[in-house]
Amino acid sequence: NGAYSTSLTMLVAEQYASPDLDITPKSGYRFQLVGASGSRPAGADCTGQPTRTGFYFQAEPLDANTGRRGFATNHLGTIWQDSTGIAPPEPFTAGATISPLDGQ
Repeated sequence: NGAYSTSLTMLVAEQYASPDLDITPKSGYRFQLVGASGSRPAGADCTGQPTRTGFYFQAEPLDANTGRRGFATNHLGTIWQDSTGIAPPEPFTAGATISPLDGQ
């Protein structure tokens, strides 16, 4: 219905995502899926779980040995990076340490 889950566990359980997506930490990064900044409740999905009008997904390194950049994306689809290791916050804005990943 045009809404988004905010549960990695639910996406995996309902086979919308690979089982390894719900493993955190993984490969030296910690992952989190939440409702996007400014998103609103959007009713229930087909399993009765609450949804939101947008999502925000972030990945941050556990320490400097496992990664040096933080990453984030939302329902708009661009992946952003921050060279400080912290996931870029919404609203995404390019700055000194924050930039979108170049898709080329």
